[in-house]
Amino acid sequence: RGFASLEMALAAGGWMLVLVRGGLDQIVVREAARHPRLIGRLTRLLIGLRLVWAVVGFAIIAALAVIFGWERGPILLAAGMIVFPSAWVADVGPRARNELNFLAGMQVVRAIGLIVAAFGLVSRPGDILVAAIGPALAELLVALACLGRYPQVWAVASSRCVKRRAAIVFSRRAVVAGMTRFGRVGLYAADALALGLTAWAGQGEYAVARRVLFALIAVGVVVPSLLAPSLARAKGRNATSAELGRGLTLLLSLFIPAAIGMILVGDRGLPFLFGPNYVAGVVVLSLIALRLPALLVATWFQVALVAIGQEAKALRLITVMGIATAIALPISASAWGVTGVAATILGVEALAVFAGWSELKRLGLAPALGLEPWPIFVGNLAMVVAVVTTKTAPVPVSVGVGLFVYGSAWLATRSLRPLAPLTLRRQRVLLRGQTR
Repeated sequence: RGFASLEMALAAGGWMLVLVRGGLDQIVVREAARHPRLIGRLTRLLIGLRLVWAVVGFAIIAALAVIFGWERGPILLAAGMIVFPSAWVADVGPRARNELNFLAGMQVVRAIGLIVAAFGLVSRPGDILVAAIGPALAELLVALACLGRYPQVWAVASSRCVKRRAAIVFSRRAVVAGMTRFGRVGLYAADALALGLTAWAGQGEYAVARRVLFALIAVGVVVPSLLAPSLARAKGRNATSAELGRGLTLLLSLFIPAAIGMILVGDRGLPFLFGPNYVAGVVVLSLIALRLPALLVATWFQVALVAIGQEAKALRLITVMGIATAIALPISASAWGVTGVAATILGVEALAVFAGWSELKRLGLAPALGLEPWPIFVGNLAMVVAVVTTKTAPVPVSVGVGLFVYGSAWLATRSLRPLAPLTLRRQRVLLRGQTR
C-alpha cells in the first residue's frame, strides 16, 4: 500500500508538471524551430511563464494534499516539488535544433539523479517522503546542466522575463495544446489516482508493474518530442507522411519488443527488482505491458496533430478519451478491481490510436507511409524464442540475450528487405490517394 501511495503521488506531481511543461513548451519549441534567431528570447519568455504556472501547479497539489489528509498529503507535497526545478530547464534551443546528443545527455543526468536518490537516500519504508522528492532532485540536476551550458539564461532571475504582450499571444495559442496535454497526462495518472483512492487487493503488485511501464514510457515519450520539430518543418503532404511513418516505425521497433519482453520476464523480473512480495498476475501484467506501444503511438499521433497546427482536433481526441475513461473506469474498477482498471486503460489507449490514425487520414496524411513491419515482426519472433530458451537463466541474462537477438534479427531483416517491391507499390498507391 505504501508503494501504491507513492505511485499515486508521483502521478499527481507529473500531472501538475504538465502545467509547467505543457502546451507552452510545444508552441514555443515549434516557433523556435521555424525561427532559430529567436531562440534566446523565446527561452527567457518560456522560463518566466513556466515559473508562473509552477506556482499554480503547486497550489493545486497543496489542495489535493488537504483532501487526501495527513497520511498521504505530505507525500503529495514532496512529489509536487518537481514543478519548480523543471521550470528552469533551458532546453528550447536543443529541442528546436534537434541536438540529440545533448538531449540524450540530459536524460542520462536525470537517470543518474534518480538512481542516486533511490539507492543513496531510500533504504526503508519510512523513507517514502525522500522517495517522493527524488524526481525533483533529478530535475534540479537537469536544470543546472542546461543553465551551465546556456549561462545567459541566468539573467532571467533578475530581469522582467515575462513580456506581457508576448506572454498573452503565446498563452492564447498554447491553451488548446495545453488542455490537450493536460488531459493526456490526466489519463496517464487516472489508474494511479484510482489506486490512491481505493483499497483493492493487489495494489502493490499493480503499482510496481506500472512503475516499470512508466520507466519505459519516460524514455518513449522523448521520441515524439524530438521528432515534432522535424514534422513542423516538413513541407507538403508527402514529406509530412514520411515523417509520421518515421516516428511510427521508430516507436514500434523500440517498444513492441519492450512490451513483449516485459510479459515474458515479468514473473521473474518484478521479484528481481522489487523483492519476492511483488509478483503481478499474468493477466494484469500483460494488460499493463500492452499499454506501452499503444500509449506511445497515440501520443505520437496527438503530437503530430499539434505540430501541423491541428490543435483543436487533438483536443477533440483527448476529450473523447477522457469521457470514455470517466464512464468505463469506475464501472470496471468496481466489478473487476485492478484487472478491470488495467483493461479499461488499455482499451482507452487503443481507442486513441484508432481515432488519431483516422484523423490524420482525413487530413490527407498517411501514417503508414514508409512503415516497415517485417523487421519488427521477425525480430520479435526471434526474441520470444531466445527468452523462452533462457527462461531458467538469471533475469539480466534473459534480457540481454533477448535484446541482442532482437537487434540482430531486426537489422538482418531490414537489410534484406524481402518485400521491398510490395512496400514501394503500396507507397505509390498511398501517394496517388493523397494527390486526388
